[in-house]
Amino acid sequence: MSDALSASAPRLSRHEWLVSRLQFEIGELEQQGSPLAVERRFELARALAEVHRFDEAAQVLDRIAAQAADAETIAGVHLQWADTYLRQHHIPRAIHEANLALKVGESERLETVVGQAEALLGRIYAAIDEYAIAREHLERGLRLLEAARRMRGVAECRWQLAVMAYHEGRPAESRDEAARALALLEALPGGLAAQDPKLVGQLLDHQAFMAFESGDLATALALLERALSHWAQTDDRLALGRAYDLVADVRMCAGKWREAEEALGQAMSLVADDQAAESLVRRTASRLRLWQGDLDAAERQARLAVERALAAGRAAAEAGGWEALAEVLLAQGRNEEALALFEQATRINAKINRINRLPISHLRLAEACLATGDAVRAEAHIRRARELFGETSKLHAAGLLCRLEGELHLVRNNPSEAVTAFTQSLSRFEAAGFLYDAATSHLGAGRAFLALGNPARARLHLEAAQRLFMELGAQRGLAQATQLLADAQRADERDRPLAPAPSLDALLVESLVAASTTPDLLLRELVILLRDELRVNAAIFEQMPDGLRLHAGSAGPAERMRRALESSLHDERSLPDDLTVRTFNDVRPGADLAPMRRFFLCLSGVIAPNIATTIEALVHVVEFILENHRLRNTVRASRAIASSEPAANRFAHLGLVCESPAMLSVVERIEKIRSSDVTVLITGESGVGKELVARALHATSRRRDRVFLPFNCAAIPAELVESRLFGHRQGAFTGANKDALGIIRSAAGGTLFLDEIGELALHVQPKLLRFLQEREIHPVGEEKPIKVDVRVIAATNRDLEAEVAQGRFREDLFHRLNVVRLHVPPLRARREDIAPLVRHLLRECAKREGKNVALSEAALERLCQLPWPGNVRQLKNEVERAVALAEPNDILTPDHFSPELWLATPPMPSGAHRIPPLPPGGRRGTGELIFPSRPTLSAAVEALERQMIAEALERHHGNVTHAARELGLTRQGLILKRRRYGLEKEPLRE
Repeated sequence: MSDALSASAPRLSRHEWLVSRLQFEIGELEQQGSPLAVERRFELARALAEVHRFDEAAQVLDRIAAQAADAETIAGVHLQWADTYLRQHHIPRAIHEANLALKVGESERLETVVGQAEALLGRIYAAIDEYAIAREHLERGLRLLEAARRMRGVAECRWQLAVMAYHEGRPAESRDEAARALALLEALPGGLAAQDPKLVGQLLDHQAFMAFESGDLATALALLERALSHWAQTDDRLALGRAYDLVADVRMCAGKWREAEEALGQAMSLVADDQAAESLVRRTASRLRLWQGDLDAAERQARLAVERALAAGRAAAEAGGWEALAEVLLAQGRNEEALALFEQATRINAKINRINRLPISHLRLAEACLATGDAVRAEAHIRRARELFGETSKLHAAGLLCRLEGELHLVRNNPSEAVTAFTQSLSRFEAAGFLYDAATSHLGAGRAFLALGNPARARLHLEAAQRLFMELGAQRGLAQATQLLADAQRADERDRPLAPAPSLDALLVESLVAASTTPDLLLRELVILLRDELRVNAAIFEQMPDGLRLHAGSAGPAERMRRALESSLHDERSLPDDLTVRTFNDVRPGADLAPMRRFFLCLSGVIAPNIATTIEALVHVVEFILENHRLRNTVRASRAIASSEPAANRFAHLGLVCESPAMLSVVERIEKIRSSDVTVLITGESGVGKELVARALHATSRRRDRVFLPFNCAAIPAELVESRLFGHRQGAFTGANKDALGIIRSAAGGTLFLDEIGELALHVQPKLLRFLQEREIHPVGEEKPIKVDVRVIAATNRDLEAEVAQGRFREDLFHRLNVVRLHVPPLRARREDIAPLVRHLLRECAKREGKNVALSEAALERLCQLPWPGNVRQLKNEVERAVALAEPNDILTPDHFSPELWLATPPMPSGAHRIPPLPPGGRRGTGELIFPSRPTLSAAVEALERQMIAEALERHHGNVTHAARELGLTRQGLILKRRRYGLEKEPLRE
């Protein structure tokens, strides 16, 4: 590799130089009175924040804000504050500042500012693993920034989307997003070299990691070399350190352990100031020591990794640390301790929704369960891992899965199945070049053949394992292989009778079937089986529009085969005598499907007749499996088309009745955060249904089987709120006659709903803030704080930002509550919901009262036009009153409802046009109605109503349902009015 990888970690000072230059330029520009001084100050604030000089960055931003005269500058200050808080991991404050920038941008119609704010909110939520919310913001930001031609911002959005797609278990999407971002930057003037080196470094790092996971170590190292050359142009020591850590990881797997040691030393020197990054590097160091066989050193590094992760407060780093320590404990034979730590790591990965890591966590649990003798639990974890992997393209993960299946078969005394699983594992590791793992699989295959009573075959694998371990310097693995080889030798010398073993052909077919996860793995397995079991050198090519593509085979011999095959295909030359070619397709001969892929199996050397017969049988098996892949993909495509149809009433399971876009947006956000314990602030007027939204949040969360406990902060006197919330000890104050748990501890494990949080007394707010930050409370009279696991949802009808400004609510508590905000709109702003709400409430009330009542269209139409200042609560009260006063079998008319309702002037239906077209005799487009001379009020109202209906029907192309929703009418009501005004020229549409 180039000097970028081998040079010692550089001491960079580019940012220090940049800060000095900017300070000088700002002084010059201010003397000239140039407006560019503000732009340079923003650059200075960013540069200071990047080198963690946050206090100085704050001073620069305060000065910009004091002199800001336009909305764009004010929004820029909020954006930079948000970015600065994000760098310090002050997430609530970062969200608040980004939302302020978003409001400024929306109010002033600054599309670029709105796009930047949305993208920044996406980054912030991604930093706390709230991927669903982050994706929503990033996709909106991406669209706006694309429209504004801010290509760097677009590339940053795609980079963040790529990272999230990986963590959510969608590697193909992740690769595509990163590739699109790189292509976007490369198309800009100057190419990648002229772009932000940090962003380019991040994207190349990501692509290298994806190549590493898919088993392409050479590509991974080449991409890392390019990434390091970009990181070297920045002052980001942490990013450079993480890149060197990945270099060490790749080199370890490729068997270059001395070079891995060097990269680890460089990484450690760069990340020493960051706890989370140091934890990552120490985990890699622990694994290297473990492979080398130095278990004491491995344990020291793993414990330091855990210690640094806990100090950093990063859940993902903590899970990785526990896994590293558990691997060492497992190697030391401390199986129960290892199992407990693997379980803890898996819980953390599940909690923070690290979908990509969960299958590996289950495999580690299976390994620990096998070590403790619990084969049943091990099988369950292996099955779960296979479900989570799906058809994974990660060769290392697939190899680990097969190896553990082999271990399970050995424990259950199924040596023939174990042989198949271990050889499958071996083929994956060898295809990817993971040498240590390949040696471990050779070791497993040797044990399986010994159990099968075939010491000769066992020796082949054990000698391969011994050779690899010796080359690597893996003392522990070498000792195991040497011991097993001695056992195989003794077994051979005793010449004990062999147990009945499956034939070679049966083992070969089993291996092919087990490798049928993907066509690529299947073809690689065929070549490996021909090499290892039949001693035939082979390669497989596929016919592509631009030539032959190598699927499997050693590079040197395969290139000679390619040249001979191409000459035969294009120039009709005969093949060399020592080369045999067998053509096959992705369907069997005689099948109904037309072939879509054509393959060439090239065999070097003279093939004996019995071997040729076996190869022919294996090719038929491969064709059969490829055909099954074709059929499965066809079925999946059909199911995907069927499942794309919109489902009716998607959110009925949440107990919410909603059809309006505004409420559907709220409910969709509820669905997006269902796997999270994030704190939510629900805002909205009194009576809009904030508690129902809170219950829906609880019902979709992991805590749905635990308690949901509402607490109204306004219903308790100020002097008693603290005791009621946090509890107290007996005798803590006058009247405390017994211990009290308090509301928070009573909700332990579940969800606490703090209603009317804006009314909470100021003297209690600091204690609530501490609970939200530390997840611990200090009951009155207790000497020590108590940890409590509770999710908090708060609600208010107040403007908390205004309350903060007036000193009636703590700003830090507001930021801590405002991590995710859900605003429930008033009923007048979502008229589409009124009719379904009325029907729902009527059914409930009628059932409760034991009456069979119905609602007239006239009453429903008038209810839909009212302003409902008391929102859903007022609507519910009116329906309950009407049902209570009605006789059985009544049809409710407007007279059944409160007379006061009809005194209010109905507003214009939301979405209706206030300038309708003209009646006969008038002209369209004049902006006003022209009536016949001296019309009556009734005639004017009818003319307006007729035109509004006509316009709505025209806009919706005659669709009555959509037009009725816009006008705030029922469908039946609109049909009647349409008939009355003679607007039925075209048939009704649904």
